[in-house]
Amino acid sequence: MVSTEQAIASMAKQLKQIEEQLEKINNSLAQIESIQQKVEILPKLEQQVEQLQQTLAAVLIERNRIELQTTGLDAESMSEQMPEELEQLLEKAFSAEAEKDLVCTTYSKEQELKLKRMLFLLELCCQEDVQRSSTLSESGAGTEFPCRRLGDFTTEEFCQRYQQGERDFSGMNLTGINLMRQFLRPVNFSRANLTKANLSQANISNANFREANLYRANLREASFFAAELEQANLEQADLCRANLERASLRQAKLTRANGCQANFNHADLKEANLSQADLSGANFRHANLTGVDLRRSQLKEVDLSNANLTEAQLEGANLQNAKLEGTIMPDGRICD
Repeated sequence: MVSTEQAIASMAKQLKQIEEQLEKINNSLAQIESIQQKVEILPKLEQQVEQLQQTLAAVLIERNRIELQTTGLDAESMSEQMPEELEQLLEKAFSAEAEKDLVCTTYSKEQELKLKRMLFLLELCCQEDVQRSSTLSESGAGTEFPCRRLGDFTTEEFCQRYQQGERDFSGMNLTGINLMRQFLRPVNFSRANLTKANLSQANISNANFREANLYRANLREASFFAAELEQANLEQADLCRANLERASLRQAKLTRANGCQANFNHADLKEANLSQADLSGANFRHANLTGVDLRRSQLKEVDLSNANLTEAQLEGANLQNAKLEGTIMPDGRICD
């Protein structure tokens, strides 16, 4: 029968062999000439490392079994210690591998470590998304809104929080969120990132969009009645037939936006930038357009009756068939 000392010596020999194999792997990485080659070989090396870590775990289990026989620990105590010890072993193995990479001074080795970390983080993210999708599917959530990752929230998570009474989403990343036809008010979206969000036909009256980013957002036929959009970014946003009556868009950016047939009745657009925007057929009756930038914009058949265009920039703007009854022009002249 093999003695305890011989068994432990054998385990130590196996550990040494494993360390030598790990060292060979690191040496082989050092011989790879390009990052592209490393990327191709990385999955195989990761698999080898994982296998070696599993072997290390098995060796530790066998060693503890032998020590159990010699120290007299009961099986229950052993089972309580093993999970924690095994976790420490794997953590130590990963840390040891990372330290070997960190001591390397070559540029390629630093890139190798970054690639490994990125792959590790990507794997964690994928696992988290799979678990999240499974949970939503089992709970029946997501029937109305298809599940997909956005910014900080999925559409489902946003709607759940809204239904639970949350109204302050200021500063949050809601990129690509789909709130089509939703009735949301009052809501605080100030400084929120709503890039490429879909708010078409949504009712968001009286909402706060101060300094929000609505770049290329779909806002077609949405209601922003009396909403606050000061300094908001609406560049290339689609506002076709949207209702912005009595909304405040002071210093907002609507460069190259599509505002055809939109309603800006009594809206405040002081010093807003609407250059190169398509505002054909839009309603600006009684709107405050003081200091607004309308250069090279399309204002065909727009209704500017009783609007204030004092100091507005109209160079290159198309005002064909525009209604200017009672309009205060940039030079202070009032149209009949």
